[in-house]
Amino acid sequence: EMILAGRRINDEMGSHVARRVIKLMTQRRIQAADARVLVLGLAFKENCPDLRNTRVVDVIAEFRSYNAEVHVHDPWVDAAEARHEYGLELVAEPQPGSYDAVILAVSHREFLQWGVERIRGFGKLIVDATKLYAAAAAIAVAVALYAFFQFTTIGTAIRACADNYTGALVVGLDVKHLYALTFGLGAACVGAAGVMLVLIVDVTPSLGPA
Repeated sequence: EMILAGRRINDEMGSHVARRVIKLMTQRRIQAADARVLVLGLAFKENCPDLRNTRVVDVIAEFRSYNAEVHVHDPWVDAAEARHEYGLELVAEPQPGSYDAVILAVSHREFLQWGVERIRGFGKLIVDATKLYAAAAAIAVAVALYAFFQFTTIGTAIRACADNYTGALVVGLDVKHLYALTFGLGAACVGAAGVMLVLIVDVTPSLGPA
């Protein structure tokens, strides 16, 4: 059930990000209906041409449900593959000053080399969706953990062990296995935090003190 819940959250991430951007547009008095939106990046992750499992298509679909005109630019993705897989026509060269909103969906090195000023030149509102993905993922993990500890049998047993170790032993809980499970859950949270960090920070083998 937890795995299925995680999959549902992942599947809804693109739509969630699009709705957040639409809310920002509304606050700036930019109407999503009939807006011109530029999406920078279509690939599954930065600096690769892989389109499998990309959630950017969900962002595009959500905007199109508002009748927005969406242009997609990705220097890494093969235009023919994008057309075949998702029916998308990539824009080779986005025109400056032509868009109501610009969404940085994938942090390709080309986009980073452009710099903030060039990206701002494309439209009125600039949104770094990679940070929205990280924020949404963090909220989703927090909600999942709360639900796990509050509403599942194992979560309740772990809380019982934390509250009263001796009492947990007396009522027959397998404390050692529960402690091991808690350690594994903590390690998984650290791994998830690392994934979210990659969405915000450029991680390289040389990252950190020399």
